[in-house]
Amino acid sequence: MADADISALASIISTNVSAVLTKCAALGTPLPTLADPFPSSFDGVSAHMLEEIMTIVAAAQQLIATVQMPSQYTTGPGSQTHVNAALDAVMIGHVTEILREAGPSGLPVDEIAAKNNMDPGKLARLLRILATNHIFKEVSPDVFANNRISASLDTGKSFSEIVSNPNDKYTATSGSGAFTALICDTIKTAAYLPETLHDPQTASSQEVTETAFNRAYGTNTPYFEWLHKPENGARRRMFDAAMTGLGALGNPKEILEGFEWDKLPEGSIVVDVGGGVGTTMQVLFDEHKHLKYVVQDREPVMADARTFWETHRPEALKSNQVTLQAHDFFDEQPIKNARVFFLRAIMHNWPTHHAARILRRLRYAAAPDTQLVLADNIVPYACRERDGPNETDVLGAKPFQAPEGLLPNWGLADNFVYTMDSWMLLSYNAQERTIKGFKDLLGQAGWRLDRVYRSRGDKFPRLVASPV
Repeated sequence: MADADISALASIISTNVSAVLTKCAALGTPLPTLADPFPSSFDGVSAHMLEEIMTIVAAAQQLIATVQMPSQYTTGPGSQTHVNAALDAVMIGHVTEILREAGPSGLPVDEIAAKNNMDPGKLARLLRILATNHIFKEVSPDVFANNRISASLDTGKSFSEIVSNPNDKYTATSGSGAFTALICDTIKTAAYLPETLHDPQTASSQEVTETAFNRAYGTNTPYFEWLHKPENGARRRMFDAAMTGLGALGNPKEILEGFEWDKLPEGSIVVDVGGGVGTTMQVLFDEHKHLKYVVQDREPVMADARTFWETHRPEALKSNQVTLQAHDFFDEQPIKNARVFFLRAIMHNWPTHHAARILRRLRYAAAPDTQLVLADNIVPYACRERDGPNETDVLGAKPFQAPEGLLPNWGLADNFVYTMDSWMLLSYNAQERTIKGFKDLLGQAGWRLDRVYRSRGDKFPRLVASPV
């Protein structure tokens, strides 16, 4: 079917806006507005109308692309570099927190700049380009205030607390602002991507030391090692907080769906490989007390993991129902009797040959009844996926596609996975993968993809595999 014309797109938008209005009325929820200087109650119920919202966004963006001059439209992606840089600068300047303390009337840019030591004229220009993109608002000439979108960047800390300890700005926060800051922080690396991809020495490299990041920062150290150097402590803390924010983007309990945890025998061992402090295993522990859990990660992480469990679920450690184990997943897997090896958002951090090595370690340790569960992004194609031998012979592999006439992958309404894919390329020479990509990767490591589970709104679908 051809792309929808502008009248069809307008009708799609109108129909779905009406559906959102109806659901908001039924839920007793006020309609969203950009003007509010704080998060809206609408944000808390938007999951109840996710498909309608995604359809509105996809159709609206496609309508813009259809009616705008092509030469004007193509400048949009390029101009986002400037928006990114502006957002990065104002977040480093703690403008959101300054404006929250100023109240809904906002603050003249001179007074903002006096607090954060920025040039007022330059700061006004940065805030204006952001306000033009609906981030902040200019309430009167050179007077700016938060709106609902800029308020999402707020750490909740006072400006004075932040400036007294800026390296811990994002520590003990929701992580939402930290995740945005982390994405903005890639702007320097992104600038080196074309050069990296057109240099014959690095163009086809799959090595974690030959990335745009390495070129940008003049280092031969892989990103994760570089991040943990003492001089990068502030960035590491921002990264850690951002991972908390990333987890909050989805439903933290989505891991409970798509795998029959309740049918595993009493005492079955679930190993969370590269599990960080074990937040995902806490969700499983709360619901499935008949299982035993092992959380594995590098030695430095284990101290934080112990603090986490002793704070939140001390009884799990005391009863030995949860075990914390220092382990590098490139080394031999010490658990030989696991019923489940679980990896959340691990595969996308590694080029295929490294990812296959991780999975082979698990395959060598697997028993015949061991299952592998990967919670990871799955990349949809930007074309409509028809039935084919590489995709649909796996239960649940077919994605949720947008209505005919729209980009089947929902366009900008669901572009998170493509942003992450680009980030993985920049930093690690790694990637997010299609279903075919996962099948190929698993096959190289001695696993067979059996089924996929995903529901609307899941950030990390679950892929279940068994030993070949």
